[in-house]
Amino acid sequence: AHNKLDIITLLHGLPVSFDITMKSPLPLPVLLSACLVAAFQVKAPRRLVSRSQRQSLPQVPRRYRDKDEETEEFVKSISATGKLEHVAMENTDLESGADFGTFRTVAVSQALVLAGVTAGTAIILVLSGHPIDMSTLHWNGSSHYTSFWDFQLTPLRFLEGIVAAVPTIFLSTHVEKSDHRDASHVNFSTMDMVMSLFGRRKDRKREEKPYIPETPMIHAYSLSVALAICTGISEEIIFRGILPAGMFHITQSVPMTLIGQCFVFSLGHLSPRASLGENKVICSLQAANGLWYGFVYLVGGADIMPCIIGHALYDIHVFMETWMSINDQLNYTEKAMLTKLSAQDEIEIRRIKQEAGPRLSTKALAHARRFFYAFDYEQQGGLSKSDVKRAASYAFLHDKIQPTDERVCILFDLILEDRIIHDNSFASMSHQERLSLPEFLMLLFLLKADPGQAAENVASS
Repeated sequence: AHNKLDIITLLHGLPVSFDITMKSPLPLPVLLSACLVAAFQVKAPRRLVSRSQRQSLPQVPRRYRDKDEETEEFVKSISATGKLEHVAMENTDLESGADFGTFRTVAVSQALVLAGVTAGTAIILVLSGHPIDMSTLHWNGSSHYTSFWDFQLTPLRFLEGIVAAVPTIFLSTHVEKSDHRDASHVNFSTMDMVMSLFGRRKDRKREEKPYIPETPMIHAYSLSVALAICTGISEEIIFRGILPAGMFHITQSVPMTLIGQCFVFSLGHLSPRASLGENKVICSLQAANGLWYGFVYLVGGADIMPCIIGHALYDIHVFMETWMSINDQLNYTEKAMLTKLSAQDEIEIRRIKQEAGPRLSTKALAHARRFFYAFDYEQQGGLSKSDVKRAASYAFLHDKIQPTDERVCILFDLILEDRIIHDNSFASMSHQERLSLPEFLMLLFLLKADPGQAAENVASS
């Protein structure tokens, strides 16, 4: 309604027959492409931030800046209990932080890839002397199968799709909770992608007026569903439909085709910008997903629809769960920044600043405190060993030399032992196996001093 878009009129205006059960050779790519071309005509909210404006904004979660923080006293700045001044922005009447441009680019690319693969397959069939009837393609080695283009949604198919999504969501959640460095880097990339697509969540509980555009829940959910459907249809027809049908035609072996399609599916998710370790995590996760979706296809009687539904539900979970958790953490960080530090923490931080000298500015310490709360996933006011490992992974994300997980764990344990030896019973985290803000800063300084130091040499140094 906001964009004055009449969906019924749009569908009636498409030069394609909209039949639930499509059995013609190329109906889906044509329909999907037509819908996406029409989507280009849908205008985003008028006051959406431009790309140049977005690049000029501070990076999340730098949502606040301390008032006169360069001149205020150190402890007052990092332990502020009063109001914080928002960074000014020329256009304050913003409606959505969702990146509609990127969404359209991803959706169109999915449609073009599907159309290209389908057209290429049709050309190969013509050149090989076979009839162009792609509705008969299958790879279960049986005469009983369901056409790739049969999209009739039945309760049984939807239930099978839900069952297909459960294991993949469980596996994805396990990776998301992992504190291993490579898995953490993959999760950071996912977070960055999700926040780039959907932006900051609009929260009624937040009374302060934001300086960046915020996205209503309905916008983010609608975009995630639309993008998940596009991705689910495109990838499943390609990787669980057309490509394995070609493999089966060559090998005449269902097991070899099952393994081959999951291998190709995992390779399709490789990133040239990711490290070797990160790509190992990505390929392992997607190979497991591909193997499972292939199994669902075979068990379901060569029906690809449950795979599409399961894939779409998996993507929706990744989008929304990541987006909600990041925004909840940002809200916690903003709230925690307004709380007053304990007297002991103030003393310890003042000592750290004196030892570091002018290299450690007040502004840098204020950012360090935000960084500390941003990784306090359990929102306990202190960082567990898993939290510290993730934080260290992010702190050294772009460094050539990165500390190992083993060294981070050794330093974590040494700091806790030092707390017991010196009987710091009045420390804010004295009875928990969590690092306080001063202890976390000390750990970061030790890692920065020599990130490549071997783990066995840490204790002696």
